[in-house]
Amino acid sequence: MKKLYIIFLLIIFISKPIYSQNTFEIVIDSPLDDRPIDIIEEYNGNFIITARKIDYYTTPVSYHTYLFKIDYKGNLLNDTIIKYNNDCEISNIIKTSDNNYIGLGTAKSDTSDKFNFWVIKFDSVFNISLDKKYYTNYTSGIQSLIDNNENIVLTGCYKKNHSEPMDSLDIFMFKLSQNGDSLQSKYFEDYGLDFISDIIEKKDSTGYYIFTYGYNFTLGQIIEIDTYFNMVSIDSVPRGIYDCIKAKWLTDTSYILTGKKHWDGEGTFGYDMGVLIIDDKTKDVIHENYFGKADTIEFPGFVDSFDFTDTSNIYYGGTSSFYLTYFADSPSWLILNKLDSKLNLKWQKFYGGDAYYILKNILATQDGGCLLLGTRYDHNTQYYEKAIYILKVNENGELTSVNEPTIKVSEIIIYPNPGYDKLYIRTALKENILFELYNITGKIILKQEINKNITTINVNFLPSGLYFYRFLNEHKIIESGKWVKQ
Repeated sequence: MKKLYIIFLLIIFISKPIYSQNTFEIVIDSPLDDRPIDIIEEYNGNFIITARKIDYYTTPVSYHTYLFKIDYKGNLLNDTIIKYNNDCEISNIIKTSDNNYIGLGTAKSDTSDKFNFWVIKFDSVFNISLDKKYYTNYTSGIQSLIDNNENIVLTGCYKKNHSEPMDSLDIFMFKLSQNGDSLQSKYFEDYGLDFISDIIEKKDSTGYYIFTYGYNFTLGQIIEIDTYFNMVSIDSVPRGIYDCIKAKWLTDTSYILTGKKHWDGEGTFGYDMGVLIIDDKTKDVIHENYFGKADTIEFPGFVDSFDFTDTSNIYYGGTSSFYLTYFADSPSWLILNKLDSKLNLKWQKFYGGDAYYILKNILATQDGGCLLLGTRYDHNTQYYEKAIYILKVNENGELTSVNEPTIKVSEIIIYPNPGYDKLYIRTALKENILFELYNITGKIILKQEINKNITTINVNFLPSGLYFYRFLNEHKIIESGKWVKQ
C-alpha cells in the first residue's frame, strides 16, 4: 500500500508543468491599430492571445482577427491573421475537451454589412477545423462559459433592426456543442441594453447570471436566467458598480464582482475601481474595497479585471489616469492590486508613466504570477495606432527575469505630471516615507512626510519650470524622477 501511495504522488508530481516563475515584457507594434481582446493559458504555460487589427487606411475602416501564441518566457511561437475579406474579431477563447480551442466572436456577413455571431475551432497551431456563422443582424459583447455538461453557453447583444441606435440592443443566448452545433437559443426583446459584461453558471446548475450595463436605461444589472433561457429576475448590482463588470465564484455560496464605481448612494459621482464579494443566497455584500485617486479616472480592465488560482491571492487591475480615449497624449499607469480572500490589500504596484497604457485583461498564471494584457500608445512616435503590450510579473508584482524593462515599476507615484497648483502622491506603502522636491539648482524647496494612501500638496506658490523629486524611507531613496509645473 505504501508503494502504491508513493507511485501515486510521483504521478501527480510528474503530471504538473515543470518550469520556473518567469517574468517578461513584450511590445508588439505594427502599422495598424492593435487591440488585444482575450487570452488563455495552455497546460504547458504557453499563452494564446486574440486581438483586433484595425486598418484606418481602408474605406470604410476595416478590422480583422490576429491570433498569436507566446511561450512562458515571452517568445513568439506562431501567429496568424484571419480576414475573410470581412470585418471579424474573436471575443472569447475556450479550451475544449479534445485539447482544441473554440473562438467566439462576430464576423460581417458575406453579402451585406450586417454582423453575425461567429464560431471557429482551431488547434494549438491555429489550424481551423470549424468555421460557422449564425445570423443575428448586429452582434457584439460576446460572453461565454463551459457548463457542467461540457456545452458552450454564450450570450451577447444584437439589434432587431440594423438601423436601431447602439443603446437599444437586446440579449441573445445560445447553447452549442463543442463541435459548434446549436443545441438551444433564445432572443430577448427588451429595449434599452448597452452592453453585456459577463456570464457565470449558478453553482447548483439551475441557470445563469448575466451581468449587463444599461438594461432599461439603468446602471449595472444582474439578470438571472434559468436553464431553458427564461428570464427569472433582474437585480441592480450593489454599490453602484457598473460597466466592465466581471464575476467569478469565490466559494460555493459567494462570488467576486468587479467594475467601475460610479455612485456612492449619496449623490457623489466618481470613477473608482470597485470590488465586492456577494452572498449568492442573501445578495448581501460581504466584503468590499475600492481603488482610485482624486481628480483622475481609474478604470478596471476592459475585458477581465481580476483573476485568481488561489482564493487568498486575488489579482485586480486597471488603468490609473484613464482619459476616456484610446489615444491620449498624457501618461497613464497599469495598476495591479493583490488582495486576500476578504479583499484586504496585500500590495499595490504601478507600471508605466512613460506612455498611455490601457489594461484589457488580467490572468492569474499557473506559476502563481500574473499576466497583464493591454495597449501602449506614445503620441511622440505613434499616430493613431496602438501597440499590444504584455507584462508578466511574479507573485510580488516584480519583473525579475527582465534585464532592462521598458516600463517602470513603482509603488509610489506623483501626478498629474505636468501639474499646476496641486500635486498628488499615491502609495499603498505603510512605511514612513519622506517626499522631497528640488529645483534645477539642487535646492530643496519642499519636504513632507507621506503617511496616507493619497496625499495632496499645494504647489501654487512655485514658479513654472522643471523640478526633481525623490521619496526616501529611512534615508534610502525608493523612488525619484522629474516633475513639471506648468
